[in-house]
Amino acid sequence: MIETLPVSNAKMHLNRLVRELDRNDGVVVIRNMRTNDCVVLVAAHKWQQELTAMLGQDLHI
Repeated sequence: MIETLPVSNAKMHLNRLVRELDRNDGVVVIRNMRTNDCVVLVAAHKWQQELTAMLGQDLHI
């Protein structure tokens, strides 16, 4: 299951989240609980080919 965090928690812990995602090849959803808008953070090095195809441009990681 993919972890979902409120925006306020993600803002407080963004550096830690990035380190953990990179170390664990992880994914997390950050959701604005008021508007239900969300973004997904992924460990890009694991998904580089898929992200490159989806974005239509090379990623320089």
